[in-house]
Amino acid sequence: MLPLLVLSLLLVLGSFSHPTKTSQGGNLHVNNILKSSKRLSGYPPLFPEHKRIIQDGQVPYYVVEYAPLVHLYSEEKYFPCDIARYVDHFHAVFGNGSDVPGGQHLNIGALSKLNHYSAAKEGSEVYLMANTDFDKNPDYITGRHNKPKYINGEIEEAPAVLIVVDKGNGWVDAFWFYFYGFNLGPFVMGTGPFGNHVGDWEHSLVRFYNGSPIIVWMSAHGGGGSYFYKNLEKHYNDDKRPVIFSARGTHANYASVGQQNHDLPWAMLSDFTDRGPLWDPTKNFLAYTYSDGRITYANGSHPKREERYGDWLYFEGRWGDNKLPSSDERQKMVSIRVEIHCWTNWTTIKKLGPP
Repeated sequence: MLPLLVLSLLLVLGSFSHPTKTSQGGNLHVNNILKSSKRLSGYPPLFPEHKRIIQDGQVPYYVVEYAPLVHLYSEEKYFPCDIARYVDHFHAVFGNGSDVPGGQHLNIGALSKLNHYSAAKEGSEVYLMANTDFDKNPDYITGRHNKPKYINGEIEEAPAVLIVVDKGNGWVDAFWFYFYGFNLGPFVMGTGPFGNHVGDWEHSLVRFYNGSPIIVWMSAHGGGGSYFYKNLEKHYNDDKRPVIFSARGTHANYASVGQQNHDLPWAMLSDFTDRGPLWDPTKNFLAYTYSDGRITYANGSHPKREERYGDWLYFEGRWGDNKLPSSDERQKMVSIRVEIHCWTNWTTIKKLGPP
């Protein structure tokens, strides 16, 4: 749902047999977490500068072999999207609504060039504003045609994004990012939805040691949960692939089906997951490796597609419209909270680095 800094991921992934919640800005080091569990005490610490085992641009075979499968919700209305096709329907503006120079006709390869304007004008973040009314649910928002094939789980028009990071000493992190055109927020006691926003990045992470999966992380709202790989459900036809469940509308990820309570007491705020269409991100994905602040194109599912998409990963702006003013008819006000249509941001590559 809400965007995460990948740094938060790296701080909390560790020694939990059941999920643990975290928020942005935590200061717990992953090395301390690894040492805190007797079951992980025999493993070496993570030091990205020591004993790297993968080369730039190389995705180890086991990363794909153990990649999570994702059950979308059975009544989902907002499906995964292709970031390139999505961007084609937006133009770039500053937070005050003024146009970013050169940002009227966007494409995926030009995104990172917009960073120059944000950096040159302090306090002026760049937003992607839809060229048409997103509230009318156009295809680039709903991804209505991007449903997994029943036979193999492929979504032909919505590539996932894989980023592999060698953490040193035999540790390798495989980040799987999932992009949706819209986040439909949850309901509180039948009222809502709350926190709708255009553009929605979600993710999971599998942490390997010498090629064996140890821990799986999955994002949910402002935090997420980490699990021992061995404790997660596996696919009935492939016992190497963990199964995760994407919640209705919010796309928060969970390890089980049912009502998922979060953030408020007495189950007032809940997500819902079930065994809807099964998405296999390995059938269609962009692949990259990260090292020393540098992204390298890797061997994704479609050769050379990463080169065609360019250096979009360096884009530091927001992937949707700014918060709508209260005067906008699409903005709804309730007594306990403002209901907004707003932005989401991409987690910049600098957050993928050392723990």
